[in-house]
Amino acid sequence: MKFTALEEYGLRCILRLAQKEIQEAAKLPCSMERGREAEKLGRESETRTALTIGEIAASEGLTEQYAGKIVRVLLKAKLVASARGCKGGYRLARHPEEITLAETLAALGGRLFDGEVCGRYTGDRHVCVRSTDCAIRSLWRELQGMMDRVLDRTTLRDLVSSEEVMSLRLRAESEEAEPAPAQKASALVTVGRFTNKKKVAIEERTQPSHQS
Repeated sequence: MKFTALEEYGLRCILRLAQKEIQEAAKLPCSMERGREAEKLGRESETRTALTIGEIAASEGLTEQYAGKIVRVLLKAKLVASARGCKGGYRLARHPEEITLAETLAALGGRLFDGEVCGRYTGDRHVCVRSTDCAIRSLWRELQGMMDRVLDRTTLRDLVSSEEVMSLRLRAESEEAEPAPAQKASALVTVGRFTNKKKVAIEERTQPSHQS
């Protein structure tokens, strides 16, 4: 499993826009931020929270051409919007707390596992030889589910924090989601029973019949 360049740099670029918006929001009076009065100013905040392609590229060590390519992908996904005004530029289409990492990474590269994977790797057959019973498919599906649960509840605002704060947050959420020891033991017993039943069934089918 590899994180593509587009996903890595794309996430960094949109996070840069999130940081800009949060920094500018911090300068507003609390009453304005809570009431979203910045929206009533004809979205004057568009220009304050916007960054040009050149600024995005310079802040992340990218060429303007590549930064422009990333912004076009984010524009198409409606995660980023162009800003009006003499300076122009680009800003988040929604507030940082409203944009999840799940939708951001989906726009930049797609999911690790989807239902079409099995149909793409069939070898020289029309259908994968493991299509009816595949432990690998279960593994990818479970990993994707674990990633989805984290990405769905993590927003751009969450990422505008230090590495230590983010690590502590993820660790705490992981511990909350961890099943109790009794639940783990019960699950293992269930799997063991299922496996043994399946093994017995297979052995019975493969045993030669004895006719008298």
